[in-house]
Amino acid sequence: MKILGTPEEIEWAKMALMNNCVNCPYLEPCNQKARREAETYGEVRHTCEDYLRENIEFIPMDNKI
Repeated sequence: MKILGTPEEIEWAKMALMNNCVNCPYLEPCNQKARREAETYGEVRHTCEDYLRENIEFIPMDNKI
């Protein structure tokens, strides 16, 4: 997945995805990774934002068209 937008739009998209897991395309694999980390390390080491950063290419664009 790629998200194109201004830096402000990208921040909004990240916050929207992080705050609402309902229908998130990464819900199950993100939860699986969290469970593996909890079993391995006794805690979840990567946040939702970390997981999204690994799986979504955020492409900042300037406001000029």
